[in-house]
Amino acid sequence: MTIHEQFEQLDIHKSLKIAYMAHDVAIYKYDTHRQLGIKFSGVTSKSSITKRFRGFIIIISELDNSVFIQTEGNIAERQIYSFMCQFILEAIESLDHLDISNIENAIESWINFGKKSNNNLPESLQIGLFGELLFLRSLMGLRNQEMAMIAWQGPERKKVDFILNDNFGIEIKSVSDPLNSNITISSVQQLSAGYDKHYLRVYKLVIAPNGEKITELFNKIYDSLSSNLKDDFIEKCCNYGFNYMIEYENLKPISFASNSDYSVSLETFPKISGPLDPRVIEVKYKISLDGVPELQQYHLVEELNKL
Repeated sequence: MTIHEQFEQLDIHKSLKIAYMAHDVAIYKYDTHRQLGIKFSGVTSKSSITKRFRGFIIIISELDNSVFIQTEGNIAERQIYSFMCQFILEAIESLDHLDISNIENAIESWINFGKKSNNNLPESLQIGLFGELLFLRSLMGLRNQEMAMIAWQGPERKKVDFILNDNFGIEIKSVSDPLNSNITISSVQQLSAGYDKHYLRVYKLVIAPNGEKITELFNKIYDSLSSNLKDDFIEKCCNYGFNYMIEYENLKPISFASNSDYSVSLETFPKISGPLDPRVIEVKYKISLDGVPELQQYHLVEELNKL
């Protein structure tokens, strides 16, 4: 059983000693499921100190020769914290005696490993998520936060990015070249899912020095959310491929240029429609929006306000 599974199964206000060679190690869960801790006893240290890191803190006690590592965070932070604890335990498993440097070196190795593995976020993912977050923020302003969060289905790889009800779907596409009218469709269902009201919104974005990085847009939305929706928002972004705890090195400053709306329910809209031969298991294609009539500026807003 992994440390993460042990944390999840532990009741609140409870602790559990775990057998790890010669070392005295216990895990803790406090007054909420958000607050987790792991304690290493019998650790030699020359001073008592508290150190703060991104997502967790370390409390080193010279008095009782212990090291306590604690997090109080959301779903993403708790999972990453659990993996870090597992990493530390594996690093010290073969040691007969624990010194504070052993724990600190293991933490440093974990942090450096994360940077080496995750310090780049594909530009296409940044552009795609930026557009979906722009629409999510707009939808929250038009309707309400909870409805908008439930409607955002893109991270779950559903048929279309936003599903308002059984008859209303909206696909979001983002392009970083405002002069390019071509978009890529990654499945038949994106534009032919059978919704009576099925729309396409295309965001034209520009990478520019005065733009906004995905972390900045994420933080603005996160800060505006009610507390019960913050974890859902983080989880959806993680599912999309963006983890706000990672300090990405290649984030682009993105500026909004314009957006256009289309009705893909029209028979004249350029798309591939099913049903297809069941032996066709994947369809990806590109379409040009040159000459395709756009909806009036507030048409989609008016339709959303009718819900």
